[in-house]
Amino acid sequence: MRIFVSLLFSLLISNCSNNIYQIRNSYLITIKSPKLKYSDIGLIEKSQSSILVHIFSLGKEILRLEIGEYISINRSIPIPLSLFNSKYLSSEYPPALLKNIFSGNPIFQGKNIVHLQNSFIQEFDHIKYRVSQSEIYFRDSKNRILIRLRRV
Repeated sequence: MRIFVSLLFSLLISNCSNNIYQIRNSYLITIKSPKLKYSDIGLIEKSQSSILVHIFSLGKEILRLEIGEYISINRSIPIPLSLFNSKYLSSEYPPALLKNIFSGNPIFQGKNIVHLQNSFIQEFDHIKYRVSQSEIYFRDSKNRILIRLRRV
């Protein structure tokens, strides 16, 4: 039984690491929800299978999100994306929502997407989502959630 638990734990930990991040960009990152409140300079690193988000305050990392098949907060044990959504955002959200936002990809399978020159907008119900070269903006007025990434 001990061996099984150790193997399971190491498997979970390995799902959250061992990625080679090829794209790195600096942003002013704002994440506001009833349970998360961060707004500071950050770094977003992307690999083929995951995204690593760092937010810094006074040169110290105050938030680290590793988003892949699972999500890890500040190097904790990875949890399923759907569990993260229900705990920190909204259980109504699809599991890939956060990964799509930090990647600048359409959300909710492209529902109501309007393409503009070098950008797109999605608006429906209580959600507004805009992606341009300089900013990614997600606002859910019903659940009081704001995620904004502005390039610096």
